[in-house]
Amino acid sequence: MALTPKPEEALLAAHGAQDGTLNRCRGGWYDRSQHPSPAGGLVITSRTANALVDMGLAEYDNPYIPSALYITHDGIAQAQAILGDA
Repeated sequence: MALTPKPEEALLAAHGAQDGTLNRCRGGWYDRSQHPSPAGGLVITSRTANALVDMGLAEYDNPYIPSALYITHDGIAQAQAILGDA
């Protein structure tokens, strides 16, 4: 499955995150292991995160009030395929 640049960037960010987890912040989602505050690093928008969830590449810890975005096994495979192509 070919991804557009933003979902691909988000998927690779989640793949590189500790435990494959992005945490919720005011602006969207970020990798807490890379930067203790969202201001210091890449922030993934909620729209992009929702696109990954809709594609089955990621899932929320709680679908109603999410605080974490986890990469799924399909997401890991897709990220590895992207990294293998690079």
